[in-house]
Amino acid sequence: MSLIAWLASFGIIIVILIILGYIFWLVMFIDALKRRDTLWILLFVLSFFTGFLNGILATIYYFVVYKPQKACKDHQEEVQI
Repeated sequence: MSLIAWLASFGIIIVILIILGYIFWLVMFIDALKRRDTLWILLFVLSFFTGFLNGILATIYYFVVYKPQKACKDHQEEVQI
Protein backbone atom coordinates (compact mmCIF):
# COMPACT_ATOMS: atom_id res chain seq x y z
CA MET A 1 0.00 0.00 0.00
CA SER A 2 1.49 3.29 -1.03
CA LEU A 3 1.88 6.26 1.24
CA ILE A 4 -0.63 8.31 -0.76
CA ALA A 5 -3.33 5.63 -0.45
CA TRP A 6 -2.65 5.29 3.27
CA LEU A 7 -2.94 9.05 3.81
CA ALA A 8 -6.15 9.18 1.76
CA SER A 9 -7.76 6.40 3.79
CA PHE A 10 -6.64 8.07 7.01
CA GLY A 11 -8.19 11.35 5.81
CA ILE A 12 -11.50 9.63 5.03
CA ILE A 13 -11.59 8.12 8.52
CA ILE A 14 -10.92 11.54 10.09
CA VAL A 15 -13.72 13.15 8.04
CA ILE A 16 -16.18 10.42 9.09
CA LEU A 17 -15.24 10.90 12.77
CA ILE A 18 -15.70 14.66 12.49
CA ILE A 19 -19.16 14.20 10.96
CA LEU A 20 -20.18 11.71 13.67
CA GLY A 21 -18.90 14.07 16.37
CA TYR A 22 -20.92 16.93 14.92
CA ILE A 23 -24.08 14.80 14.80
CA PHE A 24 -23.56 13.78 18.45
CA TRP A 25 -22.98 17.45 19.37
CA LEU A 26 -26.20 18.41 17.58
CA VAL A 27 -28.28 15.76 19.40
CA MET A 28 -26.94 16.90 22.78
CA PHE A 29 -27.54 20.56 21.87
CA ILE A 30 -31.17 19.80 20.95
CA ASP A 31 -31.60 18.02 24.29
CA ALA A 32 -30.24 21.07 26.12
CA LEU A 33 -32.70 23.25 24.20
CA LYS A 34 -35.60 20.98 25.23
CA ARG A 35 -34.53 21.20 28.88
CA ARG A 36 -34.06 25.00 28.57
CA ASP A 37 -30.76 24.75 30.41
CA THR A 38 -29.25 28.18 29.78
CA LEU A 39 -25.70 27.40 30.89
CA TRP A 40 -25.36 24.37 28.62
CA ILE A 41 -26.99 26.17 25.69
CA LEU A 42 -24.48 29.01 26.08
CA LEU A 43 -21.58 26.55 26.25
CA PHE A 44 -22.82 24.71 23.14
CA VAL A 45 -23.21 27.95 21.18
CA LEU A 46 -19.75 29.16 22.22
CA SER A 47 -18.18 25.84 21.28
CA PHE A 48 -19.93 25.95 17.90
CA PHE A 49 -18.56 29.38 17.04
CA THR A 50 -15.07 28.64 18.29
CA GLY A 51 -15.07 25.16 16.77
CA PHE A 52 -13.05 24.02 19.74
CA LEU A 53 -13.81 20.85 21.67
CA ASN A 54 -17.34 20.31 20.36
CA GLY A 55 -17.17 16.57 20.85
CA ILE A 56 -15.67 16.82 24.31
CA LEU A 57 -18.36 19.26 25.46
CA ALA A 58 -21.10 16.99 24.07
CA THR A 59 -19.55 13.99 25.82
CA ILE A 60 -19.40 15.85 29.14
CA TYR A 61 -23.04 16.89 28.72
CA TYR A 62 -23.99 13.29 27.94
CA PHE A 63 -22.48 11.93 31.16
CA VAL A 64 -23.39 14.85 33.44
CA VAL A 65 -26.94 15.69 32.32
CA TYR A 66 -28.35 13.34 29.67
CA LYS A 67 -27.46 9.88 30.99
CA PRO A 68 -28.34 10.45 34.70
CA GLN A 69 -31.75 11.86 33.74
CA LYS A 70 -32.44 8.89 31.49
CA ALA A 71 -31.41 6.47 34.25
CA CYS A 72 -33.78 8.19 36.71
CA LYS A 73 -36.67 7.84 34.25
CA ASP A 74 -35.94 4.14 33.79
CA HIS A 75 -35.80 3.67 37.55
CA GLN A 76 -39.15 5.45 38.02
CA GLU A 77 -40.77 3.15 35.43
CA GLU A 78 -39.50 0.10 37.32
CA VAL A 79 -40.87 1.42 40.62
CA GLN A 80 -44.30 2.07 39.12
CA ILE A 81 -44.58 -1.56 37.95
